[in-house]
Amino acid sequence: MLVAAWPPFLVAVLAPSMSAIGVDVALVAGGVAVFFALAAVLSPLGGRMVGRVGPQCALRLVAGGSAAICGCLAFAGDGTAVLVALGAVGALNCIVQPATNALIRAGVPVRSQGLGFGIVQAAIPFTVVAAGALVPLVRSTGTWRAAFVVAAGVGVVALIAVPRSAGSASRPRDAVRRVATRSWGSPQLAVLALAAACAAASATALAALAASGGAGMGLPADAIAVAIAAMGLACAALRALAGRLAGWRPDSKAPTGLLVMIVLFLIGAGGFALLATGDRDLFSVGVILAYGFGWAWTGVLNLVVSSRSDDVARATGRTQMGVFAGAALGPAVFAFLAGGDPALRFSWTVGVALLLVAVVCVAAVWFRDQRGSVTGADP
Repeated sequence: MLVAAWPPFLVAVLAPSMSAIGVDVALVAGGVAVFFALAAVLSPLGGRMVGRVGPQCALRLVAGGSAAICGCLAFAGDGTAVLVALGAVGALNCIVQPATNALIRAGVPVRSQGLGFGIVQAAIPFTVVAAGALVPLVRSTGTWRAAFVVAAGVGVVALIAVPRSAGSASRPRDAVRRVATRSWGSPQLAVLALAAACAAASATALAALAASGGAGMGLPADAIAVAIAAMGLACAALRALAGRLAGWRPDSKAPTGLLVMIVLFLIGAGGFALLATGDRDLFSVGVILAYGFGWAWTGVLNLVVSSRSDDVARATGRTQMGVFAGAALGPAVFAFLAGGDPALRFSWTVGVALLLVAVVCVAAVWFRDQRGSVTGADP
């Protein structure tokens, strides 16, 4: 997961050092948008591909591809090459989520799957930390290219580390059916994808604009940096914890994870509401609640969908389309809605609204599942 999501964050962190080849704020923003847009469009195809070649082969392709792309970035001569590389990484990301989900579903004991999904998703917030950790290397070597060489090496290590077997992938089908008592169809997956798009748009917009919003409230740069670091660490910890809570009762008739998602969305909306006040004293608490809780649900979503699907890779590929679509659109839309307000108060109000829409969507799926009106039969 880390090697697949690393390149765009690494480019963003190293952008000032890469200005000589034409990398600026506009190119970084465009590259990240292309990254998420391609991942969104190709996610359904990625899920089907994983179903055909298997999760291990797919993860090897992602790790090897990421290593190759980072190697190419190390020799990039202009901004166009960087943009193309980020697009290629985005295409690889349509595979990594379904492959990881299928591998966990097949090889991790049922009662530990919630924690497994959470830990895997917790790796993503650490990509920013990992990218920042390479900045001293750039200073010591005098070139940003060394950072991408190291990133390519990490990709090679990940390629070697991909397991050859999914462990209990061959467990009997009825063992899976005891957990997945009903199988969801397209309507449920579409509604969850919409919820994911709304929540992802809010979270990625906050990640992109938190520093600007904090500065607009009059906060010093050091305070903003501490708050952003805290919100990232909170998100990583809460993703693991939320996954563990969601997997507490894997044999539940209605997935506990849906209720966990609703709680996370509501707390995240509260954080955005604090930011919408424009009060600088509430900034740190607001970003931690809005990002830490409002972006902690990704592993829970994968757990819930996998527990109600016969084809895990294909189903999670469809919901990931919503995640990536929201992530691609969120920062640009929120920046546009900000208008001339440096504190971004209206944008944060939109964040509240989007998370409440996500609450309604997930609640609708939960109530329908409670009524037992979804397709599938009990074992």
